Amino acid sequence: MESSGLLLGYCSLGNEKAFPEEIINEVRIKTLSAVESFNIPIIHFNGLISTYKDADKAGASELPWTVWESILWTSGKNVELLPLTALIEITSSASKLGIDFECVIGNPEDQMVLKDIERYLTVIQSVNYLKRARIALIGYCSPGMVDVTPDEIAMRRCIGAELMHLDLSELLTEFQRTDNTKTQKEFIFLKSASAESHVEDIDIEASVKLHQALKAIVNRYCLSAVAIRCWPELKSNLLGLRGTPCYALSELSNEGIIGVCEADLSSSITMLLLSKIAKSVPVVLDFNTVDYANNSLTFWHCGAHATALAGGMNNVSLRHPSEGGMKEVTSGMALEFSLPSGKGTFAKISREYDKILITKADFVTPKIKFRGGIAQAVWAKNVRDLLSLVVNRGFEHHICAVYGVFDKELKLAAKLLKLNVTDFTCD
Repeated sequence: MESSGLLLGYCSLGNEKAFPEEIINEVRIKTLSAVESFNIPIIHFNGLISTYKDADKAGASELPWTVWESILWTSGKNVELLPLTALIEITSSASKLGIDFECVIGNPEDQMVLKDIERYLTVIQSVNYLKRARIALIGYCSPGMVDVTPDEIAMRRCIGAELMHLDLSELLTEFQRTDNTKTQKEFIFLKSASAESHVEDIDIEASVKLHQALKAIVNRYCLSAVAIRCWPELKSNLLGLRGTPCYALSELSNEGIIGVCEADLSSSITMLLLSKIAKSVPVVLDFNTVDYANNSLTFWHCGAHATALAGGMNNVSLRHPSEGGMKEVTSGMALEFSLPSGKGTFAKISREYDKILITKADFVTPKIKFRGGIAQAVWAKNVRDLLSLVVNRGFEHHICAVYGVFDKELKLAAKLLKLNVTDFTCD
């Protein structure tokens, strides 16, 4: 795995006076070798820690004692070592002191054990990335969407990311600066590569220019994500641009920059976390309809999903953004396609940053056809109970998803971020 700036501290606890020295050293060498296989820079205390003096020496050698990122790992099959006794003595005291840790039990030869440790390290990397992220909120929340009104203080307290407040006027200025000759290649590609087009050239051109404008802002401020007020100014063409940011947000996501519409800050945070944990492109969705017979939900959004998920532009249609069903607005451009089948993980960090919804389901081919970016997913548990959880626990109308099964990683991340978990999985 890539280190991504992570530095790993390693030390072994043991008592050579009480237990066989050769067995203790054998276990220590094997576990250190296993940790080194993760290809992360390591600072390790060369020896065993068995006294307070040893612990002081380890501290003096600048081991990164970041308690909330600590892993307690007991290994060794030898009964002479009493490994479980030692572990439980430590964890009992650490728990009573309120110290956060993650415990792994097993031997360095066990690949499942190494996978558990690697999973934890991936989560730490993802959470650390989140804490260092720079996110731009472009414009304020869209009219009526009180439930996604940004709460910057709560976000900073929990996540620690830097939030930049930008105005739509800055995007408009950048839009006007964009050289049309530089957008021609994108324009030609979209017209030729997409499955079909139901929009005018001016809509495509304006949407490409918005992509270039947003990309310039991302580069100027070194952003990890953007959350933009897309309507009514852009979607309803109040600014007269004939462009909507759907394509821009899709392309940014393809390029590794999270883009979220409707100025939904907490969804951008959730998507950043999903993208780093899964190492793939997430989406943000609206709850749409429920099919109790198939235990499934359909989801919708205007059409800003990353085209990387479409399996090629030949599966994407260019249309005006829809209003949530079959009705479309009369300008701008959205990318219409259905999310393909596959296992998915769904999550949503609440606007108050006090809880996270975690669930998983199977994406299937949508039976209901309507305008925009759509998806359908089938649950193993009763979907009525999922909707009841969402409604009664106050989650907002957006939910984020990524392909693959990552509920364990998300629960670890929630522990590090001190988020209460609303769990709707079968585990």
